[in-house]
Amino acid sequence: MPGKVKVKIVAGRNLPVMDRSSDTTDAFVEVKHGEVTYKTDVFRKSLNPAWNSEWFRFEADDLELQDEPLQVRIMDYDAYSANDAVGKVYIDLNPLLLPSVGARQSTNSDMLTVSTTAGGSVMSGWVPIFDTMHGIRGELNIIVKVELFSDLNRFRQSSCGVHFFCTSEVPEGYKIQFLPGFVEELVANDDPEYKWIDKIRTPRASNEARQLLFMKLSGEVRRKIGLKALELGANAVIGYKQLFDLEGESGITVRGIGTAVTLARIQTEGHLNSQISPGNISQVANSPRNSRENSAGKETRSSAEGRGGEGWLDSPPNPATNLHSTLWTSATPKHNRDHSICNKAVEMDIGTSISGDSGSSDKIQMRTLTNKVSDSPDMNEYPFLTMTKFSPGFLSHLGGMVSAKSVKLLEELDDREDGDTRESWWTEIRQEVRSHARALGCNVIVGYQERTVIWDDVIILIGSGTGAVSNVSFVLDLDSSGGQGMNNRTISEGKSMNECHLCHIPYSESSVPFPIKLGRCNVCERGKVPDILLTTIEPPPQLEIIGRGGLLQARVLKLKKDLKNENNAREVSDLLPFLEYELHRQIVNKLKVNGMNAIFGLQVNLALGDRHLVAIATGTAVYLAALPAPAVPQLTSSSNILSDQNYLTKVQAKLMDKIQANKDYYGIHDVNYKEDSMVELDDSVNDMELSTGNKDTCVLEVDDNEDADIVEGLLDVKPPKDVQIITVKTPIGVDTSQPVSACQTFTLVARGRQTHNSRDLGHAAQNLIVSACFKLRKLRPCLLSSLQWDVKMDEDGEIQLYLSGVVLQLQLQDSKVKKTEKKKVEADLMFNLEGVHHELDHNRACDSGDNISEADVLRKGLKASRLPQYFLSTQREVFGINVTPQPFLPGAKIEQHLGNLNFFFIRESTSIREIGGISSFVQGFMSEVLGILRSHVAALGGNAVISFFMSECVLSHSPHKNQAQCLINVGGDCVHAVYVTSAD
Repeated sequence: MPGKVKVKIVAGRNLPVMDRSSDTTDAFVEVKHGEVTYKTDVFRKSLNPAWNSEWFRFEADDLELQDEPLQVRIMDYDAYSANDAVGKVYIDLNPLLLPSVGARQSTNSDMLTVSTTAGGSVMSGWVPIFDTMHGIRGELNIIVKVELFSDLNRFRQSSCGVHFFCTSEVPEGYKIQFLPGFVEELVANDDPEYKWIDKIRTPRASNEARQLLFMKLSGEVRRKIGLKALELGANAVIGYKQLFDLEGESGITVRGIGTAVTLARIQTEGHLNSQISPGNISQVANSPRNSRENSAGKETRSSAEGRGGEGWLDSPPNPATNLHSTLWTSATPKHNRDHSICNKAVEMDIGTSISGDSGSSDKIQMRTLTNKVSDSPDMNEYPFLTMTKFSPGFLSHLGGMVSAKSVKLLEELDDREDGDTRESWWTEIRQEVRSHARALGCNVIVGYQERTVIWDDVIILIGSGTGAVSNVSFVLDLDSSGGQGMNNRTISEGKSMNECHLCHIPYSESSVPFPIKLGRCNVCERGKVPDILLTTIEPPPQLEIIGRGGLLQARVLKLKKDLKNENNAREVSDLLPFLEYELHRQIVNKLKVNGMNAIFGLQVNLALGDRHLVAIATGTAVYLAALPAPAVPQLTSSSNILSDQNYLTKVQAKLMDKIQANKDYYGIHDVNYKEDSMVELDDSVNDMELSTGNKDTCVLEVDDNEDADIVEGLLDVKPPKDVQIITVKTPIGVDTSQPVSACQTFTLVARGRQTHNSRDLGHAAQNLIVSACFKLRKLRPCLLSSLQWDVKMDEDGEIQLYLSGVVLQLQLQDSKVKKTEKKKVEADLMFNLEGVHHELDHNRACDSGDNISEADVLRKGLKASRLPQYFLSTQREVFGINVTPQPFLPGAKIEQHLGNLNFFFIRESTSIREIGGISSFVQGFMSEVLGILRSHVAALGGNAVISFFMSECVLSHSPHKNQAQCLINVGGDCVHAVYVTSAD
C-alpha cells in the first residue's frame, strides 16, 4: 500500500557546544527512513539554528511504515575531520497511521470503503535530542505528515488502522462488538551488543544499533499481532503487553500478547455507534467471512440499525457509576428483547468462534470458552484474556489464580533467529495453565500475563492468570442510550452489588486434586465459597468489600549452589516448588494477620542469581463479605523448654495485638473472627489426610530461627492512616466523587548487597515503602495505587528493587486542617516552596474544589457523559503532560485516544563519580526518558499518558571502571482529555 511521509526540519535550540574555539556548533540534520536519506544545509556558528528546510518526501509501503522508525540525526559539521554526532531522534510512525477522527471515506462501485487520512496524521512540536552517552542535548522542532492511501490488496502484510491499547479494560469512549480473544507473537534476533564488530566500534554506535533494533522489532511484533487480529475479524488489541527478553549471547526476543476485539465508538446524544475504522478492516480481512461482514460500509450501517446495539460490551457508561469496564448492554426495546435472547445461538467450544454474519440481529458475536477442549493438538487459540476488569454479569464464577513455570536452557537453541523453539516453550506453558483452569471447572483465564527470568543460559518461563467462568449470554437491563447517565447507577448497583455468585466455587469439592477448605456463603448462605480467594484481576464492582484495601507482600529468598549450564537449570527447577510453597504459606498467614480473606491484582516477581533465588508476591488484600471471616493464627512449638514456651507466649500476645491493630486500621473491626483450636496430628494421620482431609493453615509451628523470621515477617509496619497503598488500579475504600488536587507518577529504585535470608530482603522492601511514604508526605491525605514491583540481580552480587506507581492527593474537606498539615509538612522541609504553594492556593481558590455528592451533580444538571470515571479535578487546566499507570485519568474525561507509544532507551556513562554516583545517573536518565515521552505526546496533540508502564530497568554498574549502563523500556496510551471541576 503506497504511503507518503513528509518531514520538515524547522529549528533547533539549546544545542551543546561542539566547536570549542568559537563556543558554537555548525549543525545540520540527516533524516532517514528505510534506505533513503536527506540532509539539511549547515547552519553555521549557532546553538539555536533555524533551518526551515524544504519538505523531505519518503515513499514507502505500509509494511515499511509500520516496522521502520523515522531516524533524525543531528550532526556537527567539520571541514577537516569526521562530523561529530550531537544526538538522534527516533519517531514511531504507527500513531500517525491510525485513521483520524475526521477521515474522509469514499466508496467505489464494489461498495468497498477506501479511507484516506485527511489532516489528522500530523506530528508537530519540539522533541528532545537524545545521545546514549550524554543524555538530552537540546531540542529539535520537527513536522511529520503521513499520507496513507488504502488499496484493495487482500494479501498484503500490513495491519494499518488496528488500534493498540495498553489499558487492560475497554478504553473510555468505546464498547466491544466482537471478542475473538487471545493474540500473541514472538520475534527473535541477534543482539548487536554481542557481535564481534562491537569490539572495534564505539559504545555510542553499539548503543544506537541496539536502540534501532529494539524499535524495529517492536514495530514488527505489533504489525504481526495486528495481522492476527484482522484475521480474527477484530480492529483493535487491548491489554497489549510487549516484553523484551535480553538473552545475552543467545540474542533478543520480543514478545507481544493482547486481546483482540472489535471496538465501536460510543456516540452521545442518541447517535448510532460507529466502528473505529470500518474501511481499514475491510481491505485487510483475509477470510471471506470478514470480507463479507466488514467490507461493505452500507451493509454494516444497516445491520447496526437492525441490531440496535444488542449484546455489545461497553466502556464505562458514565464516570460516576464505577462500572468502568466492559458492559453487555442492549438498546433493543423490551418487547423485542426476550425474543432476541431466545434466538441467540451460542456455541460453547474452546478455540472456535460463533458463526454468523456481523449484521445478524439474533446472534451475539463472542468467542465462548468452556470446559470442552478441541481434540486437535495444533490448536493455536487459547482461552486467555489479558483484560483485568469486566462489567457485572460477564463473569459468573472466580476459580482462583492459576500459574505454570518452566525452566529451560538457552544453549539448546541452534538458530538464534528461529523462534519456533521459543514458541513451543510458551505453548507448553499455556497448555499447562489451561489445564489448571479446567481442573477448577473454569472456561476462561482472565488477567493473563507472561514473564521471563534470565540468568546466564537459564531461563524461567512464567504464565499466570485467574481461572473464571464467563457468562456470554448476559444482557444488562439499561436504557436505549446505552447506559448513559448517573441515574442508572442505582439501577445497576441494586441488581449487581448483591451478587455473591462470583465467590462461589465453579468446581466440585471432590473433583479437585488438592485438599480445600470450604464454607457457606455469608451473603446468600447457599453456595460454597473458599476460605481465601487469590486473583490477578481488578476487584469486580458487584462484590461487597468491607473496609478498605491494603498492600500485602510476601518475600522469600532461597540459597542455591553456584552451578553452570544444565546442572544450574536442574538446581533451579528443584528449588521452584519449595519456593512456591513458602510464598503461598506466607501469603496465607499474612492474610490472616491482616484480617483479610481475598487478594486482587496478585503479581509474583522472580529473580535469579549465582547463589540466590528470590520471589516477591504483591497484591491488594481486601475483606469480602461473601467469604468466611479469617481465623486467628495460633503458634505452637514441639519444644518443651520453658524459655521457648515463654517466648512463644510473648510472640502470640504480640501477634494478637497486631491483628487487633490491623482490624482498626482497615476498618473491619465489626467483623466477628473465629479462633481455631490447635490440632495435634501424628505423622501417620498427616499422610492419610494429604488427599482427603482439610488442613488448618492457621497453626504456625515455631521451632527454629527460620520460623521465627517468618513470624516476624508477618508483622509488617503499616503506613500512616491518611496514606492508603494498593496495587490495583481501581480505588478501594475511597470516595471517588471528591476532587483530586494532584496526580503524580513516582519511581523508586534501591540497590544493595545480596542478602542470605528473607528477613533482610523483607527489611529492604519495607524501607522502599517507607521511603515512598516519606517523600510523598506533602501530598497527604493521598492514595498510592497501581504499584508495580520488580526485583533483579546482577553479576556483581547486588540486588535491585524497583517500585513505581501513582499518588493521588485527596482534597481535605476542612481548609483549616489542610493549612495545619501544610505548615507541619513545611517544618520538615529544608526549603519553603512559597511559589508553588501560592500557585496551588490560587488555582484552588479559583476553582473552589469542595467535595460534592452525586446528587449535587444531578441537581446542577451536569451531563453524566461529561463526568470523569473517578474523582473530580480542582483545576480546569493542568500544567504539562500528565502521566499515570491507571487506565483512566483522575478528574478528567478522555476525549480521544491518539495511539500507543513504546520507547526503548539506552544510556551509558564513563564518569559516574563525577556526575554524583549511580543514584544521580539513574534518576537523571529516568527524568530524561519521561521528558522525551511527554514531548512526543505533546507533538501528537495529546495532554496525558494513561496505562503508563516501565517494563524494563536493567542497570549494569562497574565501580572500578567508573562506568554504568542502563536500559529502560517505557510506553503507554497517548490521549487527549478534558478536566472537569466541581464548579463545572
